[in-house]
Amino acid sequence: MTINLRKITVAVAVAASLGLSAPFADADQRVISGNDKNLSADSMDAARSQTLNIKKLPRNPHDDPIPGAKPFGGVEGLTFRLSKVNGVDATTELGREAAKKYTVQRARHEGFTESREEATDAMGVAVFNNLGPGLYLIEEFAPDDEHDWRLSRPQLVILPLGDVVGENYSYDNVLVTKPDPGTPPTTPPGTPPEEPGTPPETPEKPGDPGTPPSTPGDPGDPDGPNTPDTNEERPDGGDTERPRDGALAVTGVNVLWAFAVGIAMIVLGFILMRRKSIENRSRT
Repeated sequence: MTINLRKITVAVAVAASLGLSAPFADADQRVISGNDKNLSADSMDAARSQTLNIKKLPRNPHDDPIPGAKPFGGVEGLTFRLSKVNGVDATTELGREAAKKYTVQRARHEGFTESREEATDAMGVAVFNNLGPGLYLIEEFAPDDEHDWRLSRPQLVILPLGDVVGENYSYDNVLVTKPDPGTPPTTPPGTPPEEPGTPPETPEKPGDPGTPPSTPGDPGDPDGPNTPDTNEERPDGGDTERPRDGALAVTGVNVLWAFAVGIAMIVLGFILMRRKSIENRSRT
């Protein structure tokens, strides 16, 4: 019971390490080492045989299938390759710190002392036994191209791993892989790729030069410019009224009345002055 609990605990720690490294590019992926920050290499049992269980997670059953995409291949029958990187001593603290700075590209450049391949079972687990301390490259391969296998990206791991508490080294580990998020979605068969260089449809801009604004009237028009209060005949025999400004109409009427009142007052004043002049003459 204690061994199984320890395996589950280490599996959670390794899965968390994978989750942290997933957003980085291949050359920038973090090397999985477990919680070994405060562990001394002297406490490591370098002669002890180690086991690494690589587990592939199934697809979420609640995910909606993509129309026209390849069918999911499952978790059984995939091949994992485990290759030990040449020239890395994982039994010393300096060697482990140096291994943490490796990239997948550098590991391939250094070469490998040994490589093994194991297939996943019905539970999606590939088991590697009798492993020694070292830096290992993990690679995943699909059995065919007719299915979507959701492959993981290449990953480096240092064995033995530090346990989740960071108190001891673990020699029986479970590593959970994740699909590579950088892999573009599979193009459905028969779907032509979008042509490069085809610009998206541009909406027409307001005030486009090709659409001249309306003018109040052409100089050569015999009817002259449009009059605001002119009624135009419609094709159906009715009148098309233009909008009128009521304030302008009222102002015109007021001006006429003011003019008439002014004339009347002038005439009345002239009559009164004439009458007063006659009265003054009669008195003298």
